[in-house]
Amino acid sequence: ALYSSDLGRAMRTAQAIASRSGHDIVIDTGLRERQMGIFQGLTVSEMKERFPQERSDYETIGFEYVIPGGESAKTRLQRSIRVMTEIAGRHPGETVVAVTHGGFLRGFFEFVLSTPPGNGKRFKRSNASYSAFEYSGGEYV
Repeated sequence: ALYSSDLGRAMRTAQAIASRSGHDIVIDTGLRERQMGIFQGLTVSEMKERFPQERSDYETIGFEYVIPGGESAKTRLQRSIRVMTEIAGRHPGETVVAVTHGGFLRGFFEFVLSTPPGNGKRFKRSNASYSAFEYSGGEYV
């Protein structure tokens, strides 16, 4: 099975995989990157200029801060666990490809490797790279 976020770069990657594998792409919006709300598309400087209080809260509250119109890192983490577990549960014993985004994977790495939230940045990943996880007996091994 081949799943993908519906966002541009992920879809282009999934299409390249599908052209070689012959799989149909299953779109799952749950595989999207973190929803950045009012910060979407802005540089750090622009965030600080346009939304000084919200940017300050984002920096000081961190993991649990819900960006207005967006989501917290905690919510993204919970979503990544839920979506990946749902996908794995639909395909027991099968190899599944899920094309997603760096921030989504960062949280998922933290969960699978039992590291504290925020430490996922130390796991280096490049665009169009792959990571393999095994889901067996209701857990990642």
